[in-house]
Amino acid sequence: MPDTKKIKMVTFDLDGTIIDDEWAHEQAKTEIAASFGVTSDLQLSKFTGHCNRLFWESVCSNAGVTEDIESLVNRQFRRVMELVLEKKQPESTGLSETMKYLKDNGYTVALTSGSDVFFVDDIMDYLNIRQFVDVKVTKDHVKKVKPDPDVYLTAQRMAGFEGWQCIGVEDSVAGCRALKAAGMTSLGYTNKGKNPQDLSVADYRIEVMTDIIPLLEKLNGE
Repeated sequence: MPDTKKIKMVTFDLDGTIIDDEWAHEQAKTEIAASFGVTSDLQLSKFTGHCNRLFWESVCSNAGVTEDIESLVNRQFRRVMELVLEKKQPESTGLSETMKYLKDNGYTVALTSGSDVFFVDDIMDYLNIRQFVDVKVTKDHVKKVKPDPDVYLTAQRMAGFEGWQCIGVEDSVAGCRALKAAGMTSLGYTNKGKNPQDLSVADYRIEVMTDIIPLLEKLNGE
């Protein structure tokens, strides 16, 4: 039977989307900044969904300190992984079930993140989802990160699809804007109301990952 689906690829953001780890990033940033004497307001919410390097450049510039940015980012990711493991942070509700459904029904599954590739790989292994992911795009694969659409345009090229054939799940305003700029349908992940960001910019909003399944069936006229 020919594949008549309109939507052929589903992309998932990582931080705050496939796993609720934004709290860990905030804690890691606060601890690391304090280690070199910065304890003032770090404007953490301002940088949600944005490049971690931009965050550390801003912190160092505002504090008038000189620190190696790459070293700070590396420390942040490694501390986040420690915190996730310590807390035994679970996957977002329904993630594995939804990814299995997608694979079983012929969808291409992509993981797209502005994080470094080693951290993305660590999270994939921790959640045991490698077997579901067909396409992986990280900060290491693109020139610009969100809200620039490069990560999503790269995923499209790698999978061989156009933007209108793809939907993406994001937990941040910057991520949803990147999806729209890439010509994709955007799903704002509210995490059952725990996500504080205003996701009104998204085309649709979902509370748990399994909400994707009936939405796909609707969009594809099934």
